[in-house]
Amino acid sequence: MAATKCNLMLVSQKEDELKPLSKSMGELVSLDQIWASSAAQSLVLAKDRKYQLIVIGAQLDADPKQLVAALVEMDAFAYTAVVSDEPEDDFHERFEGLGVLSQLPNGPGPQQAAELVRRLKAVAAIN
Repeated sequence: MAATKCNLMLVSQKEDELKPLSKSMGELVSLDQIWASSAAQSLVLAKDRKYQLIVIGAQLDADPKQLVAALVEMDAFAYTAVVSDEPEDDFHERFEGLGVLSQLPNGPGPQQAAELVRRLKAVAAIN
């Protein structure tokens, strides 16, 4: 079976924020990635294409919870990961019911990339 390419959208006003994560993910799986520099742009992009993973950075022009809710409403099968320094319990309470795959620390890199890929494989979003 051929490996599935992971359609990845990265959402951040500062592209550098998520570059180490995307670079590390690209070393682990085949990626087709696109950057969105605003919440509004991410919603436009999500209308035209399905994404296995949407990573929402901390440098954003909108409330991440509202963005996740809007993205999930558009495509319930898209997995999301959110960069947040909130305590884990607070994060999970805040995003409860939205199916967020992972909370990421500020400056996510190789370790978080490996964990995201592992989780995506576990839910059969990629192989």
